[in-house]
Amino acid sequence: MMKAFRHIAFLAVLGAAFLSSCRGRQRIVVPETSGYADYAEYFDLLPEGEGWAVVSLSPYDGSADTLRITEPLQRIVCMSTSHVGFLDAIGAADAVAAVSGCDFVSSPRVRERIAEGLVAEAGYDAAPAFETLYRLRPDVVLSYSLGGESAMDERLRELGIRVFTLYEHLESHPLARAEYVRLFGALTGRMAAADSLFALVRDGYQASSIYGPEKMDECPEKGQSSINCGQIMDGRKVLVNLPYAGVWYVPGAESYMARLIRDAGGEVLGAEQGTAQSGMISLERAYELSCEADFWLNAGNVRSLDELRRENAAFASFPVAAPGRVYTNNRRAETGGGNDFWESGAVRPDLILKDLRTIFAGGPEDSLYYYRAVL
Repeated sequence: MMKAFRHIAFLAVLGAAFLSSCRGRQRIVVPETSGYADYAEYFDLLPEGEGWAVVSLSPYDGSADTLRITEPLQRIVCMSTSHVGFLDAIGAADAVAAVSGCDFVSSPRVRERIAEGLVAEAGYDAAPAFETLYRLRPDVVLSYSLGGESAMDERLRELGIRVFTLYEHLESHPLARAEYVRLFGALTGRMAAADSLFALVRDGYQASSIYGPEKMDECPEKGQSSINCGQIMDGRKVLVNLPYAGVWYVPGAESYMARLIRDAGGEVLGAEQGTAQSGMISLERAYELSCEADFWLNAGNVRSLDELRRENAAFASFPVAAPGRVYTNNRRAETGGGNDFWESGAVRPDLILKDLRTIFAGGPEDSLYYYRAVL
């Protein structure tokens, strides 16, 4: 379906090019392919003259928004810290003019600029800093959506501020999410750096995945799918997450986190097949799954097993809550509450995958980048 959206967006950009050529503007040369993205479903890039048409595709209604870039953007408002991660990764951290949640930023360069008063607090969807954003007059506010256009986005547009909504948080393939670095390269005139970084991430991810081409000959039963082959070779069973507001969410089998775990040779216990949406399980069901689990991942922001047990006394009875079997992704967490796993981790799924392979293989903790053992 999203490939169809891409085609529609391509035709829209092509039509706009024809119209602009009738008004005396130079007509663009349209490539044979309809877009630049290889993995991502919800964005695409189209060459337009010496710049880019950056197309964002809504997974909710199939609508497309196009941001035309003729020169590098200098003042960008990031309503998600993952956007900061993309900009920082390609050396464009100085383009960040404001951030939603300055206290949660991990990038050393952006934190430095916040301390110097060069990066403003943008507020949150429920309480945006409209006056600050109006005074900044940014080139664009990069927003995100959990179901449609927000009242904040609508108000910003009324103030004459360009809003461009991204959906990278809804991409289910880790490389699709990482590929948004190319979008940020187009926004800031750093496509060479973005392409180089993405190639590094892609190659590293594929090399670490148990489904890499070089692993296929190891499949013990010919004719099976690569996924089945991988599960036979490794098959680590994984309990994921902690209860949030009394509800234990389990990522769907086609979700971003489940895909990372699967590519590392694991299986998310309790995951609903055929969907990326999270499901809910009871504490009793989580206990049952813990009896099957080899590992427990993403167990909140705890630092020790004692602290984990204090979260809920029932965890003391979970068989998997034992030394060497519980790991959480807070190795690069900030004291203010931010966690680089959700910032630079969006750009570097190759490093997350390496962590998971190390964990599943019982490798040394000091080689982990985002994860740490809960002991």
